Amino acid sequence: MAVTVRVGSRGKDIAQAFDLNAREQQLVVHDVASPPAYVIFDDGNRILKTLDFDEPTAWLAAQLTHDPDLWNREWAIGQLAKRKDDSAAVGALAQAATGADYWLTRSQAVEALGGVGAAALPALERALRDTSAQVRRSAVAALGDAGGERAIALIDDALRHDSSYGVRAEAIGALDQHNVPCGVVLTPTELAADPHARAMGLFEDSVHPTAGRLRQPRHPADFGGTRPPLGGPAPMLGEHTDEILRELGYATEQPIEHARTREHPARQRPKTAKPAGEARVAVAADPLIALDKMKRQRPDVILLDLEMPRMDGLTFLRKIMAEDPVPVVVCSALAPPGSDTALLAFDDGAVDVIGKPTVGVKNFLDE
Repeated sequence: MAVTVRVGSRGKDIAQAFDLNAREQQLVVHDVASPPAYVIFDDGNRILKTLDFDEPTAWLAAQLTHDPDLWNREWAIGQLAKRKDDSAAVGALAQAATGADYWLTRSQAVEALGGVGAAALPALERALRDTSAQVRRSAVAALGDAGGERAIALIDDALRHDSSYGVRAEAIGALDQHNVPCGVVLTPTELAADPHARAMGLFEDSVHPTAGRLRQPRHPADFGGTRPPLGGPAPMLGEHTDEILRELGYATEQPIEHARTREHPARQRPKTAKPAGEARVAVAADPLIALDKMKRQRPDVILLDLEMPRMDGLTFLRKIMAEDPVPVVVCSALAPPGSDTALLAFDDGAVDVIGKPTVGVKNFLDE
């Protein structure tokens, strides 16, 4: 059976192949000019084996730093973890936990620091800022094993601020291990995606006439395995106006139409109209210029954008309705159908809201 032994020494590594042909066999690596920095048995890790090789701490630390083989690194970490009273071994693990070039090595070194105690806290605190969520999760678990006031404070900070669900879950377990009451407060987005909430069927999807598919909490009561259905969506602006007016005694269409036009001064029909085919259009670069032009000649209708210099469209709309109500049609990419902005525009007095497309504007205007 062929095996390669690598000896790291000052200046260069020496790798020598051997043929294992006896139960007990002594291997000699030649041309080693200085004391070894580390020795790797089975360089490349090509043999399935268990290895009992009691190396000096300095050899293990050097192997952990220089050996590119992840399995050999894990073995070195395991050997160093047995030497928790050796400050050099703890230092080598701390260096790997925060400086190794691969996340798995850092995570394994962090786990090995779990039973060290206060001496490992600086390295574990740095590991909590690692870019890998797995390393941060291992750091939280190791802090839970370490215990103490400082460790619990670090775990609490990870629970409050870490972006990883796995890290926060590990933090809850670590705090529970020390009898610290705790729990995760999820954002609405996180709650809707939470596996437990979805498995319990806490949400129900429905289709809104303008907003599309919505996810809502189901009814909290469960009667014999049957939940009451959700109510319908909130009524659209003006959806029940005719029904309400009939209840108020407007029995025919003409009084109803008259009452509808009196809902808001801006909805009243202009008293005069220009002759067919005659129309004049005036434009203004911003609301302040528009106000000045309106003082000189009152418009019949205003087509209003919402994103303008010096004054936003909704503020201008409210000013028009307060001073001299004129029918206003809002046309803006900021107010697609069913949006909060569109509803605000209606509430402020717009007679209609048109969502302006972000592409194909020329064709939209031609239509």
